[in-house]
Amino acid sequence: MFHRRPILILGSLLVGLLLGNQWGIPGAWAEQRDSRRTRAFSQAVAGWHLLQTGDYRRAERAFTQAMTLVPDEASFYVGLGVSQLRLAKEDQAALMFERAIRLDPHSTKAHELLGDLHARKDGWAAAIEHYGIAVQQDPNDVSIQERLLSAKRSYAAEADLDALYTAHFAVKFQGTTDRRLARDVADHLERIFLGIGQELGHFPAKPIAVVLYPGQRFQEATLSPHWARGLFDGTLRLSAGGLRRNPVEVVTSLRHEYTHALVHELADGRAPAWLSEGLAQFFEGGQGAGQGQASIGSPDEAMPLHLLHGSFVGLPRRAAQQAYADSFAATRTLIARHGLPRIRDLLETLATEQDFARAFEHVLHERYRDFEAAWMGTQTGRRF
Repeated sequence: MFHRRPILILGSLLVGLLLGNQWGIPGAWAEQRDSRRTRAFSQAVAGWHLLQTGDYRRAERAFTQAMTLVPDEASFYVGLGVSQLRLAKEDQAALMFERAIRLDPHSTKAHELLGDLHARKDGWAAAIEHYGIAVQQDPNDVSIQERLLSAKRSYAAEADLDALYTAHFAVKFQGTTDRRLARDVADHLERIFLGIGQELGHFPAKPIAVVLYPGQRFQEATLSPHWARGLFDGTLRLSAGGLRRNPVEVVTSLRHEYTHALVHELADGRAPAWLSEGLAQFFEGGQGAGQGQASIGSPDEAMPLHLLHGSFVGLPRRAAQQAYADSFAATRTLIARHGLPRIRDLLETLATEQDFARAFEHVLHERYRDFEAAWMGTQTGRRF
C-alpha cells in the first residue's frame, strides 16, 4: 500500500502563487531602487516560474545568481533549496534551508521544509523541532499541524527500536523480540532489490529505510486501517506481528511495498495511486511478473481511473478492494499494450511533468482518456 503521508507533500508546495507571503518573498520587489537587488529579484521570479514548469536545473541556476547578487535575502535560499529538492540533492537543500533560517529565523517555509527533510530520514526529534517552530509562526496552517502530530506519533513508536544495516536497506526493529525477523526481512529485501530492479531497470542509489513495528504500533504510528499489511511513505513500514502471523505472505508483502518505493523514486512521487498499486500487485508474484494476487473486485463495479489518483487509505474496505482490483487490471492492460520499459519511461517522465495525462500521451502515444474509456469498456461491457 502506498500512503501519501504529510511528509511527502514537498512537491505540492511548488503549486500556488509564484510569489507571495507563503514563500516569504517580498511582494514589493519591483519597487527596489537598487539595480543589483532589482536584478536579483528578477532572477528569483524567473526561478519560481522555472520550478512551476519543472525546469529544476535552470531554476537552481536562477536562484544561485540571485544569491550572488544579494546574499542576505533568505527567500533566495528557500528557492534554491526547493530546486535542489526536486533534483534529489537533499543534503544541499537542507544546508540552504538552514542558511535561510540563520538569515531570517521567522522563515516559516524554511522551517517547514527542513522538518520535512528530517522526517523523510526518520529524524523525528529534529522534525518535531522545526515543525513546532513553523506552527508557532503560522498557527493557522493545518498542514503543518498534521505533520507535527504525525512526527510525534512516529517518534513515540520508534524511540526504542534497534537497527541493522545491509547494502541497500536500514531496518529498525524491536531488539528483544524481532531480531531474527528483521534479518529475514533484510535478506529477502536484498534479493527483491536485484529481482525487481532487473525487471524495471532501476536500482535506488540510496539505502531505503524499513521499520518493523511491534504490537499495535503500526496502526498507531501510521493511522492505517486494520486491513493494511504495510505502507510506503518514503519509508517501508510494516507490522512485525502481521508478518509473523502470515509467514507465507512475507515475500509477497515485501515485494509489494518495495515496488512502491521504486515507483516513488522513478516518478518522484507523482505516479497516480492506481498505477503504483497496480505495479505493486503486478510484482508481488516473484519470477514471472504479473503473477501477483489481485484484490477481490467486480468488473461491473469498475471505477474510472481518473478517480483513483489519490490514496486508497481512507476508503471503506469494499471500496478499497474494488480500487485495488481495478488498479491491477488496468496496469496489466497497460503493460500488455506497451511493455514494462515504456511504463518505466512513463514513470521517469512524471518526475518532471506534473500533468499525468500529458506525460501519458507523450510517452505512450495515446490519450489517457482514450485508454481509460477502452479499459472501462472491457471491464463493464460498455463504453465509458
